[in-house]
Amino acid sequence: MSKVKVFYLCIILFLLFLSSFFIKIDTLILLNVNTNEIISIFKVSPEDTFSMQWIHSVELEPWTELFSVDEELSIILTATKFKAFGAGVPHIIGNKTIVEDGFITFSEINKTMPSIIYGISTTSKHTFTFNNSTLKLYQHVASDTPVKIFAEKIALYEYMLEKLKSQTNSP
Repeated sequence: MSKVKVFYLCIILFLLFLSSFFIKIDTLILLNVNTNEIISIFKVSPEDTFSMQWIHSVELEPWTELFSVDEELSIILTATKFKAFGAGVPHIIGNKTIVEDGFITFSEINKTMPSIIYGISTTSKHTFTFNNSTLKLYQHVASDTPVKIFAEKIALYEYMLEKLKSQTNSP
């Protein structure tokens, strides 16, 4: 390869590297609140959905909350699914209630929030699911650790660094 071609190739690579500092992408971030470390990070688009599942500490039954991300990168609680009413559970929420296969599902809740925080527990076995990824959070943080889930725009280079870190720190 001639020196001119190598020079142009280096310029192109440098410009691509430099652009990664200015290109912003939408991400969904799971953050250990105690250490401020990112547990996992995902590229996200409006209308993408994710869920959190756990075993209720009193009822010892599975619970699932379903969320979506909107155009402003807010998190929308869309549905919750559980087996039994417990303390603090409203008798109805959302616009639709279905009872099926022993589960009660409240859907069309559409509650907007900038972020959500879960207290992760090895007893409750909190599990996060996004696309084809399932993350057993109780294996990534100590019991009683708060984990914050939020969406935000970040620089492409930051996304790539955090993605690499979270993959190398997997248990």
